[in-house]
This record gives sequence, C-alpha cells and structure tokens, in this order.
Amino acid sequence: MFIEFRLPSGPDLGNSGTAWYSALGSIRKQIGEWSQTYNIPYKEKTIKYLYRVTFDDDHYYSLFAMTFRPSGDQSFWNFKIIQDRNHPE
Repeated sequence: MFIEFRLPSGPDLGNSGTAWYSALGSIRKQIGEWSQTYNIPYKEKTIKYLYRVTFDDDHYYSLFAMTFRPSGDQSFWNFKIIQDRNHPE
C-alpha cells in the first residue's frame, strides 16, 4: 500500500520557479510533523508529479487517513490510499 499525492504541474510565482516544488515542500513538511506527532516512521518517493508515502505497518494508513489535517486549502492536500497491485496483501 501507499499514499499518493498528485503535485501541480504549472508555473509558480514563488522563488522556486515551479508549483510542484513548492507543493512538495509543503507536503513533506506536513507529513514530517504528522510523523513526529504520532511517532510513526515512513518512507517517501517522488515520481514525476506524484509524491508517495509508505509505512511498514498497514494499520498506519487508516490512522493517517483519520488524523492527517494539514494547514492550508490547496488542492494538492488531496491524497489517495492505493493498494499495490504488484504486491497484494
């Protein structure tokens, strides 16, 4: 399983030059804070405009879905929990 955030692909008016870079920084910060709050380790991977988070224990995905409440109202805060088809449980 993994959690997937879709990053924006358009230009950004900030210093970074790209919207995905700004969004990725915001998401990573919020995920890190969530991880520290609940003391849950995670792994992350970025593939093009997708940011993925994985946990060692599948129970953490439910906890994440119920408790992850980032600040801000950006569309990139929407996420999906995806069952990996190549490694079914």
